[in-house]
Amino acid sequence: MSKEFPSEFIYFLLNLIFTIVVIFLTKFISENLIITFFISIFLFLIASAYLIKYKKYPYYLLILYCGIIFTSFIIEKQFTGFEIVFEDDTRVHIGDVDMSNFIPNKPDSTFYTWNFRLTDDPEEAIGMIIAKHVDPVVENGPVLMLVNKKPFSFLNEIANYPPEKEMFETYSDFSFDIPASFLIKGNNTFTIASLFTKEMGYDDINIKFIKISVRY
Repeated sequence: MSKEFPSEFIYFLLNLIFTIVVIFLTKFISENLIITFFISIFLFLIASAYLIKYKKYPYYLLILYCGIIFTSFIIEKQFTGFEIVFEDDTRVHIGDVDMSNFIPNKPDSTFYTWNFRLTDDPEEAIGMIIAKHVDPVVENGPVLMLVNKKPFSFLNEIANYPPEKEMFETYSDFSFDIPASFLIKGNNTFTIASLFTKEMGYDDINIKFIKISVRY
C-alpha cells in the first residue's frame, strides 16, 4: 500500500529523520552492532530511489525499520548478553598534585567513587575506563579498584600501552573483569583509589570515561 506525497522534499526530510531515529534507538539498544547503521542507510537510499521513480511512499519500509530494531535487540541479548548499567564521562583527577595537562588541573581527591544500581544479582560483570598517566608498574604508583569497598584489582596491571602511546600524555582504554559476587541487587559503588607509597607519594591519574556492564 502506498500514498501520494504532496512534496518530494517533505518525504526526503521525513525519511531522513526516521532513519536517524532508527539509528539512535539501535545505538541505545546495542552499541556494538554497527552493521545496523549501514543497513539503515541502505534502506534510506532504497526508499529515496523508490520515491524518485514512483513518487509514492513505500510503507513496507516501516516494517523493515522496526525489524532492524527488534533484531538488534535480540542479537545483543543472545550473543553478548551484557547490559550497560552505568556510564559517566565526567573528568576526574585522582591524586594530590596540580597537573597542567589534566582536566581538571586540581585533584578531586586521592580516590573517587561512582554509584550505580542493579536490577538483579549479576552472573558476570565487566568494566571499561579511559584514563591516562597510569603507571604499568604497580610499585611506581598503585591504583586500586574496589567494588562495594572490596578491592579486586590494580588498574596498573591492565595498563598495557601500545608502543606508540605515551603513558603520561595519551588517554588509553582499560578493560577488566569485575567479580560478580561483589555486586548486589540495588545500590553499588565502584571506587578507584591512588595508594600512598613512601617513594612516590600519591600517583596522579586522569579519568575521562567509565562504563560498567553486567550479564544477568
